[in-house]
Amino acid sequence: MNLVVLALPIAGIYLLRIYESALVRQTESGLISQGALVASSFKAAVDRADPGAHSFESYSKEISVLALSRLKRGDGWRPPFAKLDLAIDKALPNIDDPKPIVDAPSQIAVRAGSDIIPQLKDAQLITLSSIRVVDTLGNIVASTGQQVGTWIGDREEVRNALEGEHVSLLRERKPIKGRDGWFTFGRAAGVRVFVGTPIVMNDKLIGAVVIARTPASLDRALAGKKRELLLALALVVGIVVFFSFFTGITVVRPVHAVTEQAKRAAKGEQGAVVPLERPVTQEVAVLSQEVATMAQTLEERANYIGEFAAQVSHEFKTPLTSIQGAVELLRDHFDTMPADRRDRFLANLEGDAERLSILVSRLLEMARADVARPTGEERANLMTAINTIRSRAEQRGQVLSVQSNLTNDAHLTIKQEDLETILGNLVDNTWQHGLSDTETRISVEMLGRDKIRIEVKDNGPGISAANKLKIFDPFFTTARESGGTGLGLPMIASLAAAYGGTFELVDSNEPGTIFVLVLSVAV
Repeated sequence: MNLVVLALPIAGIYLLRIYESALVRQTESGLISQGALVASSFKAAVDRADPGAHSFESYSKEISVLALSRLKRGDGWRPPFAKLDLAIDKALPNIDDPKPIVDAPSQIAVRAGSDIIPQLKDAQLITLSSIRVVDTLGNIVASTGQQVGTWIGDREEVRNALEGEHVSLLRERKPIKGRDGWFTFGRAAGVRVFVGTPIVMNDKLIGAVVIARTPASLDRALAGKKRELLLALALVVGIVVFFSFFTGITVVRPVHAVTEQAKRAAKGEQGAVVPLERPVTQEVAVLSQEVATMAQTLEERANYIGEFAAQVSHEFKTPLTSIQGAVELLRDHFDTMPADRRDRFLANLEGDAERLSILVSRLLEMARADVARPTGEERANLMTAINTIRSRAEQRGQVLSVQSNLTNDAHLTIKQEDLETILGNLVDNTWQHGLSDTETRISVEMLGRDKIRIEVKDNGPGISAANKLKIFDPFFTTARESGGTGLGLPMIASLAAAYGGTFELVDSNEPGTIFVLVLSVAV
């Protein structure tokens, strides 16, 4: 990126076609002015060579009405404007040497041309232009060189000028040894500008002026700006170097620090990834914070899995040990063991197997809740779920009442089976921890337009302050003897979070326990 930035000024020089075209048009404009002056000088010389006799009319040439109308406008002004463009106009091939004269020129034109030759050569020392004056046949009658007495009537710029048209064109230029420098770039350096100006006297053509000159090249135009160019180059280099160091300090170094933290975390180091103290830029600060949050989440997840695996192992170990011991005793003493004792061991085996079955079911529900990925298309009928849970509770003698201010059947953004699992676990939880006369109540109300609040309350003994801090920990339960696994409430919290809802224990001065579940209404 820095190399590209550095190359832009250099590449810009080669793209200065607009400036080159301006140089060409500047040269063209100067040649047009010179041509007008030379034409006026030639007409004055013709008057001096044939004062009052108008003998020039014998060799003059008629001009077409269209060309004459272009040369003579109503307001008297007839300036030809520069129009050459390097991007559009193609340079014609370089011209050959003039050819010998076929038809002799008029003596008046020869005398008039000889009269202005000293002036042309004197002007050339300043303008550096090559000037030729031709008669109506294309014969050179005046020149800054040695071409007087030759013919160039076959050239495009001469033919058009002798038709009464102002003409400007480009021709390829041969390098001149000793004049062209070793470092010349730009298209303008390889072309010459030719301008043809018709000489009109008394509405008749008496000749033409052809002037040529090489336009200034870019290197010559910029030759006087070396100090400024060097300063600009130094400034660009300085800016590039500054931004290189600035980028290294503000971007590369902080990103490198984040990378090193990630490498340490990949090796298993705990707490290796933390937000950078000096991230410098906002983007790196956000990156560092998000990477640290991700690493912390992964560490917490890994620790949770480790602790969860240990707790699962502990929960399974107790009934499995009991089952193993009972099986060994029955195998060794089955024939001699009293029937009542044998029945007690078999009852213990059945109870432990049932507990393992409940644990497996709860673990599967917990795992399904942890990996739940709702699509937002799930639908569950709230009253259908409540009625299902109420029928199940009534079958075991549990008192369950329902209060609702809903005017119609509400549908929630949750799977029907998951909603029934949540409500069933909450009602089972109050049954396991309450007394035989405990009453459970489900209250339903709208929260705004898109939320429904479901409250499950019982009038049991409630939860102690110490246990309130642990009830959402996996495997924590105070009802182990009645079949509690300690996985119901954590599973409910995971399912509620998966579906964008909330689940919490509400403190209340009334006796009993209150759990509140908030879920979104299906649109």
